[in-house]
Amino acid sequence: MRTTTFGLVFILISGVAFAQQTVMIDDLTGTEVMEAIARGKTTVIIYVGGLHENTYQAENTVYVGPHVDAVAINKHNLVALYQARRIAEELGNALAYNPLPYTPAGSHLKPATAGGTVALSDSTFAAVLRDMAGSAIISGFTHVIMISEDGGGQAVLREVAEELDREWSSRDIRVFFFPVYSDANKVTVEYLEKIEGFPAECLTNGIGGCISATTDASEILFLRKENVRMDKISPAIAKFVSPELGRILNEQKVKIAVDYIRGKVAGAQRR
Repeated sequence: MRTTTFGLVFILISGVAFAQQTVMIDDLTGTEVMEAIARGKTTVIIYVGGLHENTYQAENTVYVGPHVDAVAINKHNLVALYQARRIAEELGNALAYNPLPYTPAGSHLKPATAGGTVALSDSTFAAVLRDMAGSAIISGFTHVIMISEDGGGQAVLREVAEELDREWSSRDIRVFFFPVYSDANKVTVEYLEKIEGFPAECLTNGIGGCISATTDASEILFLRKENVRMDKISPAIAKFVSPELGRILNEQKVKIAVDYIRGKVAGAQRR
């Protein structure tokens, strides 16, 4: 009897501790979400991932290799999940939804060149974002942060965030778009420029081509190594791919996002 009682107490304590530590809304009960908001976690992260084929190439260079399909198509969702959790943890006053797994990825009716892609129309994407943000606001969140890991749909995401901010700001509820895709890419290129031996030809191709092959593969090696097909990456750039580079790039994104969000929220509170 004592053993059973002890076991029940341990389970109860463990459950309470987990609820107080996790920042992922999907892992909480509805009551726990409301309690977290009451304790001051009034910022919510809506992070968009993406599920689509990999199409980057750096044509006519030795760095191309057969790396078009070297990373599983859920790469953006893996990064978005990690980023959402880490950003919320670093902010300290935030919770995060599990990432929205689909995004615009070209025409949703266009024949795919590789399997598995899910492409939303802009109108569907915008409608889902509006409803997600509205649901968060009704729950009691006062700052909604919208971010997308994927390049597709950035303009739609920004437009929806600005539209919702105009609608809700008079009631002291703010909705912000963070351009992680463009802001983080600039920092990524700057970091790669400092790596000894990293090919200048890659850097001149911009964030596409072999830069994406290097960064995508590294980020996913860090998060889920079995999702990377190293044998499909050109040897000329494979030597620069590593889990440690992936960790660094992921954490750079976290820092950029946290600094941006804190600045936006602080500015809104001074109004």
